[in-house]
Amino acid sequence: MNSKTAIFDAFGTVVRIGHRTNPYRQLLREGIKQGRRPQPGDAHLIMTLNLDLRSVAEHLGIYPSQSRMDEIETDLQAELDSIEAYPDANNAVAMLQERGVALGICSNLAKPYGAAVKRLFPSMDAYAFSFEIGAANPILESTRRCWR
Repeated sequence: MNSKTAIFDAFGTVVRIGHRTNPYRQLLREGIKQGRRPQPGDAHLIMTLNLDLRSVAEHLGIYPSQSRMDEIETDLQAELDSIEAYPDANNAVAMLQERGVALGICSNLAKPYGAAVKRLFPSMDAYAFSFEIGAANPILESTRRCWR
């Protein structure tokens, strides 16, 4: 059987962030203010934990004030709301689907971003996000599970 498959990396390929607020960087800066030194694996943890922003903060031992956490969450929502599909990506997906190509999207990303990608591309055959599978680069190796 000869099947055709295309897998897209989400950010920079099919979607972009229109208004960056860097909420996870803000969270890590709050940790610095509290005396927590950034760790080399922080970004990896953020992208491989199936946790929302508040739970990531707790996992990392960062405890911003309620008002500051609310601000960071507001910034996160603004960033998520600004995520948009590249116009040619929608056209490419439609063209490939018309030709019977199985399509997937993969990405190293924190949990809140996955819903935004799925909202913009709801008809993919598979998704492989680092926070869901608990692994970051090379994520493509892990996508094989989606196609079996």
